[in-house]
Amino acid sequence: GTTDPAAPADNNSGTSNGGSTDNKGTATDKKATDGAPVGSNIAKIVAYYNAAANATKANKGKMTLDIVQGSTTKITDTSFPDAAVKIANGMLPNDYGTKKHLTVTNGNAVGTKTTVKGETKNENKSINKILPIDNNSKMSTLTAAGVQSATCTKVSGGYKVVIKLKPETVTSLSAKPKNHYSCMDILNITEDSVKPFTIENCNIKYTGGTLTATVNDKNMLTHFDVVNPMHISGNLKWGIVKGSAVIDASWKQTVTFKY
Repeated sequence: GTTDPAAPADNNSGTSNGGSTDNKGTATDKKATDGAPVGSNIAKIVAYYNAAANATKANKGKMTLDIVQGSTTKITDTSFPDAAVKIANGMLPNDYGTKKHLTVTNGNAVGTKTTVKGETKNENKSINKILPIDNNSKMSTLTAAGVQSATCTKVSGGYKVVIKLKPETVTSLSAKPKNHYSCMDILNITEDSVKPFTIENCNIKYTGGTLTATVNDKNMLTHFDVVNPMHISGNLKWGIVKGSAVIDASWKQTVTFKY
């Protein structure tokens, strides 16, 4: 992905916020978050969040991640009979409540994943596959143009950022909405997710995901939460039978970081 040209310099170094430094180079007069853009200036808040999120994902020190995530999907309107809808709904991804406990060292995450069915498996992946943007060293390349509203407020332990994205529409389940995909994961669903049914002629509206994060005094994330709802309309096909369908879906992810 591309980097946000508005992203500020790393506030962890030297005296970038005007504070003095001790003989170890540590800022003493001002904390990194003294420069937090409190208020509702979208461009400044997006730049502030991007800098903290990308520094967190690039962190080479040790940290632990506790994650709760997953998707909810349901056919809410269709011309198919109820019995067929029940079968199709059973095929759709509904795994919200999946939990991960991971220790990250030098960018590699090792730990456990527990499914909503209570099955626990070992996990060993690059952090680039754990946090958005998927398979990318950046956690966010969001730009102000994709944001509907943003706020930054002082809270215990740092600053809370809330970013609401503008709605986006794509016409393929494999298409990635530019703004949403630049800072959060999206639902993993394909045209074949409801076999023996297939989904055709899709129109997927991302209704405006919300990202909430807490940035600590070292300009690192301690909390990250995403709710990314979407409204899918199209046709369900089963053999020679075809009917309209509406699917309401959402991807949710909450991550707690400890250093």
